[in-house]
Order: sequence, then C-alpha cells, then structure tokens
Amino acid sequence: MTRPTPADSWQLASQLARRLRWTVGSTAQRLGRHAGRRLGSAGEFEGYRPYEPGDDLAGLDLRAYSRLRQRLVRVHREDSVVPITLLADRSPSALVPTRQRCVAQWLTLLAAIADSAGDPVRRFTFGTGALRPIPEDAADGDTPKNTVPAAAAPSDQRELRSLPPDPHGRGAVILLGDGFGITDPQRELGTLCRVGLPFCFAFLDDEELAPQVEAQPVTLRSREAEAPWSGQITAATIAEYRQHLQRYHQGLQRWLRSQGGDLFVLRTAASIGAQLEQVAAVGSLLR
Repeated sequence: MTRPTPADSWQLASQLARRLRWTVGSTAQRLGRHAGRRLGSAGEFEGYRPYEPGDDLAGLDLRAYSRLRQRLVRVHREDSVVPITLLADRSPSALVPTRQRCVAQWLTLLAAIADSAGDPVRRFTFGTGALRPIPEDAADGDTPKNTVPAAAAPSDQRELRSLPPDPHGRGAVILLGDGFGITDPQRELGTLCRVGLPFCFAFLDDEELAPQVEAQPVTLRSREAEAPWSGQITAATIAEYRQHLQRYHQGLQRWLRSQGGDLFVLRTAASIGAQLEQVAAVGSLLR
C-alpha cells in the first residue's frame, strides 16, 4: 500500500470539509441578502438526501419510503449565518515553518467551510505590531510578516482588543498559532468574547509536545519582561516541562470552554486530514 502524498491528504481533507458544518450557535442578524446555505432540519425545504447512521429518525420521510422503499431524510435550508473571524498569529514564536504551514492550511480550510455554508468570514493577523486584515485574494501563507523584534513586540492583548465587531453579529473567533504566551486568558482574550465564541488552535512540533533528553546547556528567553532561564536539559527538567505544559493547556482549555469555545492542540507532523478529524471528533466547533 502506498502512503498518501501531502496533495492526496489535502484533497481528502477538502472533501471532508465540504461535509462539515459549524456546531456553534449564532446571534447574527438575519439579513435577507446573506441567507445561509447551511442545511438543517428547519427553515425552507431544500430536498432529500440518503439516510446515514446517526441521523435523527424524526427526519425520515415515511411517505417517500412507502413509495420508493428508500430511506430519505428531508433537508431544509437554514436562514441564519454564523460570522467567522480567523486570527493568524505572526509573532516570533509562531514563525516556525511547520507551524506556518499548518496555519496557512487551516486559514484556507476554515474559510472554505464558511463559504460553503454561506457564512461571512473575516481574516486578520496579529503579533506584528498591529491587527491587520488579510486580503481575500491572498495566497496560502501570504500574510504580513513580523517586522517587530521579539523584545520590542507590543502586547498581543492590545492588538486583539482592537478587533472590530462583526457587522453580521456574534459568531466564532478562531485563533491559529502555537497557543503559547496566553497566561491570563480572561485578561488577554476576554475582549474577543464580545465578537464571538473563542477557539484556539495550537500547532506544536513533536519536540515541543514530547522533548527528548539532551544533556546540553540551553537558555530560554521570554517575550515578556522577565529574566532568561539558563540550565541543563535533563530527564527531570523535561518531566517538569511536560507537567507545566499540561497544566497550561488545561487552564487555557477550561477558560475557553467556560466561554463556549475550546482548545485544540494539534501535531504539526500530522496530516491536515488527521487534524481535521481530530477537531471534528470533539464536536465543539465542527461536526
């Protein structure tokens, strides 16, 4: 059996994306010219589709079954929209090539899911000194580059606070980056809740999730105003790191879920299809 190529993996992910829809609610304004293309169980009748395991049995059309002996589900078009705001992290810690690739792929994928459902989508970058919109015709990864030194970079909090409300109403705000540096979610991300439910995608390399023991001296410098740490990488320090990372992710996820959002920690080495299946399996954003 041949292993799927990245192109094959992307094609499979794109096919799967067309079958997905948002699971988040919306307080968006109902605008006639922006009627959603999302299919649901209420609204204007759209047609039929074959019954699939897991579908609500109440949606089965018994008359169609008695005539055609086929299990068909009635599909209706929903009129509401879910405004989607995508925020791509361009700070120094997010500029690792593997992370950039994942962010670019998910920007395209999430925008495609929104477009297929008829939902308005906005795209911005942060971490470059100012919140900047990404042009709709920008190619994958063609986003503003960071030109601010890490030591002089302004707080992401100020950038995110400048995010304007979506004119279509409140929907979902999705941050794409590495998830690091958010030590006080309420203070740093709380302002996003007025725009929509907050979700965070953290793309991490394998060595960040499970580092190996290397007996060599290292120096860690923070983006924040604190002294650098110097020491030796040992089994003990790696165990401490893993515990800290787990507590950090649990704290961030707990806050996000309390606001109706969620945290997804994804391996950069995983295929886009595997990442998509992982997010859909949780069901808090897509299904």
